[in-house]
Amino acid sequence: MSIRTQSVRPRGGLAESALYRRAFVERVHRLLDLGHKQLRAVQNLNAKEEPAITGHLVDCLRRIIEDRRSPAWMSQFAVHDDPPQSSAGAEGKQRRRVDIVFELTQRGVHPRFPIEAKRLNGTKGVREYLGEDGLGCFLSSRYAPEACDAGMLAYVQEGAVADWAQKVSEQLEQDRTTHQLAPGTACWIAETLVGRPIMTFRTHHIRKKRSLAVYHTFMPCQRATRRSGVSRRAERPPSAS
Repeated sequence: MSIRTQSVRPRGGLAESALYRRAFVERVHRLLDLGHKQLRAVQNLNAKEEPAITGHLVDCLRRIIEDRRSPAWMSQFAVHDDPPQSSAGAEGKQRRRVDIVFELTQRGVHPRFPIEAKRLNGTKGVREYLGEDGLGCFLSSRYAPEACDAGMLAYVQEGAVADWAQKVSEQLEQDRTTHQLAPGTACWIAETLVGRPIMTFRTHHIRKKRSLAVYHTFMPCQRATRRSGVSRRAERPPSAS
């Protein structure tokens, strides 16, 4: 299903339908995949802090979106680095900030996909990823209380992506109640939104105001893989249609 400007409707219309939401989420992850391909050219990703990696990733995404050779649908997207979130009781500099937001720019309602990013390495592990300032930001509705879909992005700085994904899934399964997993559903659902080396999984959570599907994307950041003699300027634009 394609996403077109005229397709969006107020709440209760197509913008709220499962098909529309799925198409939007798929395109967000296609952009993440393309962004990661460029991000791998950045040196020493395994040693950088989360805000630095996020900044490089957003720069890559903007170059892709703004490239005149990119597919037309990409021009409808904007990506924001560390934007403030509106919430009750917080204003100005006291507003909380989510790490990345994808926005579909169009007339009327703008669908948005918020992402919280965390590093996974020897010292930054599953506890922080799932904790109060990780997944917990969404579960407590501090972030995106009105959203139906959101993302967690893991920058894997050491070890295997599949191993980290298994550790996260095991911790979720061990304490389904704390993590507000929807009863009677699978804890950890593998997705095919992007190809390896990235891996994405989906979880469903029950919140007080609105249930939430969270897409967990594990992105390798172990070391740079720049090919000799190839610059960013020389890279071809994305070929996604």
